[in-house]
Amino acid sequence: MLFFRGIQGLFGGVPPVALAWVTDVFPPNERPRYLAGVQATIASAFVAGAVLGGTLSSFGLRAPMCFACAVSLLGLATAHHYLKDPADLVFEDEQKFLDGKAREDERARTRSDDAADAATEATPLGGGAQADASPWRRPRCLACGLLSFSCNVAYGGASVLLPLFVLTSYGDLPREAAGQVSGLLFGALGLAQAAVMAGGFAPVSARLGLMPTCAIAALALGAGVGGIPLVGNRCASPWALLAPLALVALGNGLSRPAYVTYLSKIASKKYVSQTMAIVDVTLNAAMVCGPQLTVVFEKDGAGPAFLVAAAAAACELGVAVAVAKADAAGGASRASLLAASGGGRRERAADPPPRPRDVFLAETAKHLEAVLLGRNYEVDTYRAQVCVREILDGAFPYLAPGGTESPAHMRDVGRLMASLGHDDWAKDVQDKFQFEPMRRRPKTRFSHDIQGRESSRGALC
Repeated sequence: MLFFRGIQGLFGGVPPVALAWVTDVFPPNERPRYLAGVQATIASAFVAGAVLGGTLSSFGLRAPMCFACAVSLLGLATAHHYLKDPADLVFEDEQKFLDGKAREDERARTRSDDAADAATEATPLGGGAQADASPWRRPRCLACGLLSFSCNVAYGGASVLLPLFVLTSYGDLPREAAGQVSGLLFGALGLAQAAVMAGGFAPVSARLGLMPTCAIAALALGAGVGGIPLVGNRCASPWALLAPLALVALGNGLSRPAYVTYLSKIASKKYVSQTMAIVDVTLNAAMVCGPQLTVVFEKDGAGPAFLVAAAAAACELGVAVAVAKADAAGGASRASLLAASGGGRRERAADPPPRPRDVFLAETAKHLEAVLLGRNYEVDTYRAQVCVREILDGAFPYLAPGGTESPAHMRDVGRLMASLGHDDWAKDVQDKFQFEPMRRRPKTRFSHDIQGRESSRGALC
């Protein structure tokens, strides 16, 4: 048994790898839907695994182990067949991009890239110089780890305390009947939270934001966990526990994908897998600490045990509120800084002289690497526009001289427009001056991080 559990622990990195794959492949505006689906699958598997294990154990203890091995082999075959390296998906997606419908869909998807990026603005908890640091040294990543630990301690503690509470609080139920009632309640809880993750999280988080959603979810989770003994001691039927369990399902169903999606958006490109592994590490730690509440249940009763689990949810609420306030403070300080500087380049009395070419190229490469490769989503929409305007204004002194009457100058302008994605502008220049603009690999949803630095540097050099 110890060997079997050890092998299982070696493959415990599968969930964070799946989360990292979704983070690598999909752009920020599409991640909440897919990450919520992964979390819903994991939550459903915990419920289905317990039910199937209990059913198959009637045929002997080897039966559930053999079934688990078969499911693992099926997962391995599925991953080998369907999951490909993100870099390979770039070239496959570019072939589909060539038809007109795919091009229009991509343009529409690009125009809708606003809400997801705005959810993770600059905060004092991380970003800037810390964007490329190890996730274990970034306060925001550690805050997400604390959110994961607190949420799973509350949920895991309630899960192990629920059967004991049903067995001891409803003495008129036989032991077998109490076990069946607990199984049905736990199954309903799993199905409800999976439905919330799959269907409710995306619209709620898009409307409220990730951290406010996590805070509301923590409040619902704490109220549901703390309400289990209150409802159970006042109602004669165990089915009355469905009311607080509905709050637990709502809280856990919104909370898990919220902090996972938030963590994926602040993950550095260099440490995607390590960053997403924080969720699994804290989950395993919570699965060890949560069941220890049974000791409190045996010594002090159901009330204190569920109260400790609710306190974990309160801790999650406090962390989520702190992160949300830090996000708001970071956005306000950045807005005041822009207002103090005159709102951008347009209101300056006179433009400064052009910087030397090597200095300009070094600064441009640094900014583009931070924004495009470092996934530095701490740059808000307005600041990103100002940054791009500065780059363009600085680039034009290095184009070929002659103005609009010079074919060499307009050729450089056409190349710049093509590399920035303005194919229609580049085509107008091409038709007027009869030259071939610089060839550019089409921007796709899989290549938004990979091609950014190459195309931008090619245009500006």
